[in-house]
Amino acid sequence: MGKITVKVMDYRPENEQFEVRLENGEKGIIPKEEMSIYPFKTENEILNLLGQEIHAVITEKNDTTIRLSRRMVQEERLNEILSFQEDAMFLAKIISASFQAFFMDLGEGIKGIIYKSEILATPFGKPTDVYPIGAEILVKIRKYNKDAKNFALSHKWCFEKNYNDYYKGQQIVGTLRLPIVQDGNVTGYLVEVTPAIRGVLDLLPGLTLKNGQRLPMLVHEVNAEKGLRLRLIFPN
Repeated sequence: MGKITVKVMDYRPENEQFEVRLENGEKGIIPKEEMSIYPFKTENEILNLLGQEIHAVITEKNDTTIRLSRRMVQEERLNEILSFQEDAMFLAKIISASFQAFFMDLGEGIKGIIYKSEILATPFGKPTDVYPIGAEILVKIRKYNKDAKNFALSHKWCFEKNYNDYYKGQQIVGTLRLPIVQDGNVTGYLVEVTPAIRGVLDLLPGLTLKNGQRLPMLVHEVNAEKGLRLRLIFPN
């Protein structure tokens, strides 16, 4: 399939079609029914597409009109995901969250959800603190809802599959994601090691760090339920 990148410029409700701009500057249209395999339930779902860059395929081109379909790209991605082996892990992006679940994009707008029970347990902060919106994490398919074309996913399974690769005394590099505050003092940080592995960094008194820093660390403890317990490595 010769998919191309287009930018969604406008929506014309009178014609029920989206106006898009191709990378070469040409204008095209995507009929509403060809924009998504998921029915639009609210006007906001349409408005949220404006300004986005998406993949589509050209279905018709003549002297006056270029018609495209995003639906065909989504159907190809959906079939690709369904063909994955049972234990396959792949990256998915967090697009929104509630206290109970993450709502995921599995690529090309294919929808998935991770319920709280399938998110790696953490003793600190909300799930969105540990896994910010826009982050990519490893997931595994638990169940597919054929009617809704929606996947139930697990992130916890991916951690449990990978944590055996870690051991006490191992040197790693982690990214600080959330300060742990106790009695008004920062005593540690939640750390992203990989898209599947999270940990907790114990912080020495008086040491100041900030979110987003990538630092060398030492694995102090491996916990199959909550991740790694980490210590900073200081230069000699």
